[in-house]
Amino acid sequence: MLWFPVILAFGIGLYFSLPVEPPSFYVYSITAALFLGCGLSFIYKFKFRYFLFVLSIFAAGFLAAKVRISLLDVEILKIKQKSVLVRGQVVSAQINSKGGLSIIIDKVKLTFKNKSNRRIQEFSAKIKMLVRRFDKIPKTGNIIEVFAILNPPPMPSYPDGFHYGQYLWFKGIGATGFSLSKIKVISESVQHGTINSIRSNIHERILRASNSAETKINDKAEIISPENEQRLNRKRSYAVASALITGMRGAIDKSDYEAMRNAGLAHVLAISGLHMGLLCGAVFFISRLLLTSFGSAALFFSTKKYAAIIAMIAGAIYLFLSGMGVPSMRAYIMVLIMLSGILFNRKSISLRIIAIAATVILIFSPEALLSVSFQMSFAAVIGLVFFYEKYGDRFFSKKDSKYGFISKIFYYFLATIFTALIAEIAIAPIVIYHFNHLPIYGIIANLLVMPIITFWIMPFLLLTLLLLPFGLEHISLLPMCEGIEMMLNIAHYISNQPSSTIYVPKLNPLSFYIIIISALWFLLWKEKWRIIGVATFFIGIGLNLNAKKPDILLDPKALYFAVTNNKQELFVSSLRLSKRIQNEWADLYSGIKLKKWTDRDESWIKCDKLSCIYRIKDHVIAFVKNENALHEDCENADIVIGLIPIEIKCQKPKLVIDKWDIYNNGSYAIFLSSNKRKDINNFTFTNSRIAVGKRPWSLY
Repeated sequence: MLWFPVILAFGIGLYFSLPVEPPSFYVYSITAALFLGCGLSFIYKFKFRYFLFVLSIFAAGFLAAKVRISLLDVEILKIKQKSVLVRGQVVSAQINSKGGLSIIIDKVKLTFKNKSNRRIQEFSAKIKMLVRRFDKIPKTGNIIEVFAILNPPPMPSYPDGFHYGQYLWFKGIGATGFSLSKIKVISESVQHGTINSIRSNIHERILRASNSAETKINDKAEIISPENEQRLNRKRSYAVASALITGMRGAIDKSDYEAMRNAGLAHVLAISGLHMGLLCGAVFFISRLLLTSFGSAALFFSTKKYAAIIAMIAGAIYLFLSGMGVPSMRAYIMVLIMLSGILFNRKSISLRIIAIAATVILIFSPEALLSVSFQMSFAAVIGLVFFYEKYGDRFFSKKDSKYGFISKIFYYFLATIFTALIAEIAIAPIVIYHFNHLPIYGIIANLLVMPIITFWIMPFLLLTLLLLPFGLEHISLLPMCEGIEMMLNIAHYISNQPSSTIYVPKLNPLSFYIIIISALWFLLWKEKWRIIGVATFFIGIGLNLNAKKPDILLDPKALYFAVTNNKQELFVSSLRLSKRIQNEWADLYSGIKLKKWTDRDESWIKCDKLSCIYRIKDHVIAFVKNENALHEDCENADIVIGLIPIEIKCQKPKLVIDKWDIYNNGSYAIFLSSNKRKDINNFTFTNSRIAVGKRPWSLY
């Protein structure tokens, strides 16, 4: 049972790792044959029936992923459109931290205009767009028109990097862009009662409440203090409050998000087991208290079971309001099973619950396996359940000692420390693989913040949910945001401490997979052979010790590039490179600060108006900016990289990459090795086309 979702995940992982889309006929026929063979083997009790059973689960994971992709079938914008009239229906709209409007529209029609004609084209996918100028926020269901620049979904900034375009594809989004004009509302029709409309309405009301709160603060501020810092902090805390209620995090200030992440508190912003458990637990406790207050009712039915049903309903409402993210879905499934245990008088806290939750999510949303939230959420909860199942009773057996209340307080803080420590250890490989850094003071931050969340923020959040239907949410939002301000202050203080975050070398995919499988092997087996997982865990770490980083990176738009020197510093051709790519390249090199090489006089790289010559590890690499440099560079360089089209024969270099190669293949990563022999290729390279493959979410 415990290995069922793991084997399922192997099948899903194989599907997503393929370089091309597998033919539907072969997938369906092979899976059907395996299912049939497995059924017959159990009927006739063949010796290899359990092997066929494992293969069938593996095939079921592969099939689930294939069916999911076939059902989505999202259209992708292939070519950038510099000016197009976009008409569509608003799916969601939310203010971001900079005051712009982030909207997603569906049922899109694109109008292309030129001197000779006007062409209208339907676009079957959704479009995500940033609107800088608007008079009012459009409602969900409004039909709008806006002139915009549209771009294809972004490809990875380096091969094997985060593929934001794939993430958008699974959200049904096939293009991104930004507006060139104000939004024009064509139809005021509003979709009342849909989840997105309810969430957007609540998000807008909370942000409006922050404006009214600011006014009240400013009225007093003239007497108490002239500073506006309190006003800004209050507005930022309301943005976090909206994220905790609706899951819409676009309005959170970037500095707050970075502080929470560097302090090890990013999990607080993602609605997960912490929030769902506290909310459902509070509803269960209050409901049972109210039911038992009616003495006659308690005599005729079990108040405990009715309280569990009420808590299930409250959890479902919170799940829908929060946007049904993977962590909240996992948390609700587990809470649902635990509360069902109360209904049927069964023990419900075990690794089996996690296995059931993972299986449900992977079958209905197999792409969740690729998400950081799924990986971190399940890693943390598996580690916690394993520890408390094995050592919990023994460790906390003295919590009800003669010291009474003081003892309970002590063990509460002790449990908080151990919970934070176990969760940090469990998610560490995933954090390193995806983000290349670890928060050092996460345990201290969680120890300080958890009481505030448990006894302050979440109770007022529950009260806010109860007051929302009556338009009285401002009553509870004000004290709730006081607690959020305290949390943010702690996060900023800890993140500003020296070495609050350490950057570590990126795990290569093979090491990461071995480490995760080894950890699962050790945690899920109860037999003696579980110890094998410890040995393979260290093998996975060892395989990463000699992992190489690229010496040259080329951005997917063929505009900028980066190189390293002998000190492993990273230099870029221009700091006008997008912030997203700068941050991802810096993280790849353990968080080092990117530098612009023309600001320094370095012997290993020289530039003029025509090209740059880069010398490292016995290689000469030419970055050509003007075609007049091609003849000379093609004669003298080992590798020629053209930021322009190369239309002459450039035969001497061992590798030639030009602008059209980058357009067609995406970002490049080139690895150099020291070897003075000229008759062999002492370099390797890869690109996004190779890494992503020819899949539905790929531009190539």
